[in-house]
Amino acid sequence: MSEVLSSPPPSPRRSLILIVALVETSYAMAYSDELTGLPGRRALNDLLSGSVHQDGM
Repeated sequence: MSEVLSSPPPSPRRSLILIVALVETSYAMAYSDELTGLPGRRALNDLLSGSVHQDGM
């Protein structure tokens, strides 16, 4: 157990790579359905909100 506590923290580069991977995965999960390949609800909401703003002007 002391080995886990005494291990050095991850390098800044490794941390940055992990954060970028997390953001990319989150974006992919929000904007597309992995099972069907269709756009997700967030993509639909973005599309509809953009079309409403364009039609209103």
